[in-house]
Amino acid sequence: MTVTTVANTAYPLRTLWPQDRIESETYDDNPFLAFVPKAEDFVGENMYIALRYTDVQGRSATFATAQANKAPHKGVRFLLTRGHDYALFGIDHETILAGKSNKGALIKTLDTEVSSALNALTNSLAAVLYGDGSGARGTVVADPGTGTTIQLENIGDIVNFQVGMNIVVAATRTGALRAGGARTISAVDRDSGLITVSAAVDAAILSTGARDFIFAEGDARNTGAAILPTGLLGWLPATAPAVGGGDSHFGVDRSPDPVALAGLRCDESALNPEEGLATMLSRLDREGGRPSHIFRNPINYKDILLALGTKVETEYMAVGEIGFEAIKVHGPKGLVRIFSDRNCPQNTGFTLTMKSWKFHSLEKAPMVIEADDQKLLRDAAADSFEGRMAYYGQLACTAPAWNVNEVLPS
Repeated sequence: MTVTTVANTAYPLRTLWPQDRIESETYDDNPFLAFVPKAEDFVGENMYIALRYTDVQGRSATFATAQANKAPHKGVRFLLTRGHDYALFGIDHETILAGKSNKGALIKTLDTEVSSALNALTNSLAAVLYGDGSGARGTVVADPGTGTTIQLENIGDIVNFQVGMNIVVAATRTGALRAGGARTISAVDRDSGLITVSAAVDAAILSTGARDFIFAEGDARNTGAAILPTGLLGWLPATAPAVGGGDSHFGVDRSPDPVALAGLRCDESALNPEEGLATMLSRLDREGGRPSHIFRNPINYKDILLALGTKVETEYMAVGEIGFEAIKVHGPKGLVRIFSDRNCPQNTGFTLTMKSWKFHSLEKAPMVIEADDQKLLRDAAADSFEGRMAYYGQLACTAPAWNVNEVLPS
């Protein structure tokens, strides 16, 4: 276990953060996390989200036929369970004492550790809300070769990796981890999507010819049960659930009506940005959606800006004390705002009817763990203390058909 010491830090710190500051820092630079409605109501063991996807079928212009064809409406219940995530930090007693006064502290070191832990947990949550619940942070290019470097298939996924992170890989999103154990990232090239790791990568880690999935150690859903919350890619999968395909999303087989139960999919890869937006919004209008928010990776957001040119209209949208610049576009049912979000996968977009989404959590998300009124815990076998942060929650959608997973031009 590594803890912060006087020897490895140049700036001791001071006080733990109040909850309102945690909320402000959490939403900064994470638009979807900021805008998605939230409810601190996920108490008990689980939660049902009910959805009616057909109406009664006793309808006909002929009374006898309507009577003969009477059939009840159809609905489903998604049985939500909480995902969870943690961020911990350690600091030794000497460092705390050295930073107790303004004279001894250039920057408040405890504050810095809390800030860093909160940032790690926030970045994880913001990325998870775009994911499919597997915990996968990226994929490796086919035929990666050997050595200590890993080339990401999608350069945009580099935002999910940092120096010092331990990573593991698997052949599938939910499959067993490959043999060989974790590797520690020693360098990250954010321009090329290249990751350097602590020990040689070979067939024991990456399967030649396969696009292995990369996970932060401890996140992978390789035991079957999801650990992290399920995000947009889980509720709006890129491939429609097929009949007999074994789909089970929170206990529901969505194949009887993939749009009503698993959202729309729109391939805009062969269209320019304006044509893609018009095509997608018209399809969503057909399904009764009233989209309010569109989220794009910064690269794809730039493509829209360039395509609109002098026609671009922008608006500043505030959430509490922070805000985001949005591009305004006119859809069949009114204005829709487009936001740049670094957590959105590159070349994938999401157009959402935001009122159909909610993140349900058990109290604050994230929070400082202090159920015993102790913000710092004394290490039993060392002259140091441990701080803990966590969140427990799940993303829910009450009307998947009002939302779109888009394939954008690469």
